[in-house]
Amino acid sequence: MRYPVLILILTVLFTPMRLSAQEGGNALRFDNSDFKTGGDFVYFPNHDYGIGDELTVAAWVYWDSSPNGPISNPHEPTENKWANLITLDYHDATDQGQFSLQHNSGNTKFEWGIRTSGTRNTIQSSTVPQEGRWYFLVGVYDGGPSQGTTSMRLYVNGVQESSANTSVISGNIKTHDGHMRLNFARISSDYRLFNGTIDAVRFWKRALTREEIRKQMHSSTTVNPADLVGYYNLNSSSGTSVLDSTGTLDGTFYTALVDVHSTGTKLCATIPFTHYTLSSPWQIADGDKDWSASNFANMPTRTVSGAGIDQTNTIVSNTCNTLTFQYGWAGSGADTIVTPILDGDPNDTWFGIENASQTSQWITSTAPVYDDWAFSATTSPVTVGASGADLQATITSTPDSSNNVIVYTNGTASDPAVTGESFPSGVTARGAVIWGNAVFGSVTLTLEFEYGSFPGIVDPTQVKLLQRATPTDSWTEVPSTGQTNNTTTMTFTLTGVSAGWQYAIGVDQWINPLPVELVLFQAHRKNDMVELYWKTHNEVNSFAFDI
Repeated sequence: MRYPVLILILTVLFTPMRLSAQEGGNALRFDNSDFKTGGDFVYFPNHDYGIGDELTVAAWVYWDSSPNGPISNPHEPTENKWANLITLDYHDATDQGQFSLQHNSGNTKFEWGIRTSGTRNTIQSSTVPQEGRWYFLVGVYDGGPSQGTTSMRLYVNGVQESSANTSVISGNIKTHDGHMRLNFARISSDYRLFNGTIDAVRFWKRALTREEIRKQMHSSTTVNPADLVGYYNLNSSSGTSVLDSTGTLDGTFYTALVDVHSTGTKLCATIPFTHYTLSSPWQIADGDKDWSASNFANMPTRTVSGAGIDQTNTIVSNTCNTLTFQYGWAGSGADTIVTPILDGDPNDTWFGIENASQTSQWITSTAPVYDDWAFSATTSPVTVGASGADLQATITSTPDSSNNVIVYTNGTASDPAVTGESFPSGVTARGAVIWGNAVFGSVTLTLEFEYGSFPGIVDPTQVKLLQRATPTDSWTEVPSTGQTNNTTTMTFTLTGVSAGWQYAIGVDQWINPLPVELVLFQAHRKNDMVELYWKTHNEVNSFAFDI
């Protein structure tokens, strides 16, 4: 008796690959490369943080374009200067608020500014910021002082690069008043918009120590939380609310910044009125803008600078360089909005446009901020990561409060291998775990990396140790000098390490079997049916078997 041939197809359904950047968190991107179409910023309502004679402001920042390259089509020269990051300043006057974390005039250095009751002072970094690099910026004010004689300190990537002493500025920071507003990516009253990404913004009403700053650098956990007065982890994926994890003060992301004037350097069309109309339809002009591709109808606006601060309105329609509003100026009933004041005059008026449906500002963060980290200023070994995929670091030189190290790790060994990044020849994928170290001062390390928990490694002799300087760099193979691969214990050991790197194990695809390893697969006839039996040795991110 002959039976029909049965063709059995076994399909394994896998769970999607999980991104492992910054523990899966997001960051906030500001698209301000062109002044005509740009205008991304975050605005906060009036709030007193209760800052006295101590303050620390920290954030990760990343430029999407050359920091010192001029933006396209600026309205005036100052819009090519002092690119702002985080500032609590007057909404109607420049440099009159409490603090500014920004760039200097030429955008060639980072700058930290503080104003007390009668004095304002700024200090600048030695670091020259570059496009496509993450920087951990921390501005500290210690007006007491509680930590020596320096009242201002600016740190870049955990290293103090400039300071000012108490003879230059000391005492309490200027008392908060109703003129002050906090902004991200623009100064509260004027100047250049920042074109890039910001992540993990924190404020403390205390001067953090150097050790605390270094511990905070790669950590998603907040150091000294008792004095934290604002934390914006920027992990949202939709909406315009910029949430404060402390519950103190939420901000709003605005997609366009409107200045009131009818003439500009790049008019996209003739404006049929002068600056604004005094009767319905209530219209204003911004002669520098080009909203040809934008439809702002029904979007809310807020006055964010100058006269009429914090008043709201709604856009009825727009052209490439004009807006028509629902409510008018200084009228009766609903029409009680303060009449706009022209650009260049005292208290000139600026509006922010809120696009609640926009989501492009929320992007996956690549800032090196993780949950698992350790700080070491002794020769005792420290370990981060799960067993079989951990990193152990030992300082072999003489450490102290100035010469120390941070080690950190991110990702889970059982996650799928990562492809699509830039790898050296002979490597087509890397393990899902990233290890890293940040060296401060003069320190020499021995690092030991375990990779025994990574699935699918058939031949440990074919595994390579990779390194990169920053999360945006290409991976390269670690030089053989000082490197040992113990294929029995499945550990890499590096000696003589004196610089900060990120590390991962690299493999070629041929040494990695399928995520499901079958050790038994049988088919048996049972009456008019076929029974299947199978057994697996290893399954990674499998969801179901589809026959």
